[in-house]
Amino acid sequence: MVTAGVQDNRNDHAEVIIEMALRKLSQVKALNGETDFPMHIRMGVHSGPVVAGIIGSHHFPYDVRGDTVHLAGRLETPCAPGRIQISEATARRIKHPFDVSDPIDTRI
Repeated sequence: MVTAGVQDNRNDHAEVIIEMALRKLSQVKALNGETDFPMHIRMGVHSGPVVAGIIGSHHFPYDVRGDTVHLAGRLETPCAPGRIQISEATARRIKHPFDVSDPIDTRI
C-alpha cells in the first residue's frame, strides 16, 4: 500500500500516486526483459479520507485504514495484470493529462 497526502496535505496527491504507479509498471516491464521469471502487478487507486496512526503497545507499526483503503483494494483485485484501475473520485482530482478510460464509480 502507498499513500500520498496523509501526513502533509497535498493538492496533487492523485497525480503523484498515478505517476508512481506508472513508474512501477515501467520498472516491472524493464525487469521482465531481464529475467526468465516475469512478474505481473496490478494496482487500484482511490482518493478519500483515511485514518492513520500508530497501532500497538509493544511494536509500533504505522497503519492506514478506512473505506478509502478498502475501495482501493477492491479496485486492484479484479484489475488486469499490468494495469492501474482508478476510481472516479481519483479521476476527478487528476489535472495532468493521463490516458484515463472508464474510471470506476465507487460512490456508496
